[in-house]
Amino acid sequence: MTVNWSANSNPSDTLYVVSLSPNSGFTPPVYSSSTRNAYASFSGLNPNTTYYLQNTAWNRLNIPTGPFDFTPMATLAFDPVYRAYSGLGVSSITLNWGHGDNPVGGTYYVAQISSGAAFAEPVLSSVTLNNSATFYSLVSNATYYLRVSALNYTNVATEPTDLEEALTLPATAYILSFENTFSGLMIDGFTLHWADNGNSSFTVYNIAVSTAADFNAWASSRAASVNGLDYTFTNLLIDTTY
Repeated sequence: MTVNWSANSNPSDTLYVVSLSPNSGFTPPVYSSSTRNAYASFSGLNPNTTYYLQNTAWNRLNIPTGPFDFTPMATLAFDPVYRAYSGLGVSSITLNWGHGDNPVGGTYYVAQISSGAAFAEPVLSSVTLNNSATFYSLVSNATYYLRVSALNYTNVATEPTDLEEALTLPATAYILSFENTFSGLMIDGFTLHWADNGNSSFTVYNIAVSTAADFNAWASSRAASVNGLDYTFTNLLIDTTY
């Protein structure tokens, strides 16, 4: 990790000694860096471990000021491991991932789902110790993008692991009341209406009419695929029940 601070009007030749330790009392191991910069970088630290930090400024006469304590900060957790989603429904989906090298039951994960690949609003999130998260009340027949991050002990997230994209299942069209289902009655046709029942606007509905209730092959029938919520059938048999 890299520790940053402000010089606070100190001259550029001020020496800073930064100490870092996984123990709040700065008992060993203690890592130190001496620098005249306003930052210090440390490597070879343990993953997902909280470190305590102090900074002491030394003037030209080697007189120290400090040490001053920084807010404790943890190194990053390991990246979650990709796993396929499951439980795909008309309005729900379960995201799955592997713990990787993170301790099971000891690492929090942030699972996210969005209808946009850039994860602009709206974004649905779930924070969990598990390696799965289920999202409900989604739009039916809509594409969602999935990702997950691991949180370290100071709630800093790893870069998201993409879990591909998923298309929720389409819901059965909602049948309206009789008076709202049919309109524009003609001697050889009518207009049929239905509701989306939570489906996205991209949903295509396959509709059919037949002179037989069982839609057998010998009956007179018509079919259409419609991206909308109504369709007009014409050139049907005159004065015939469909």
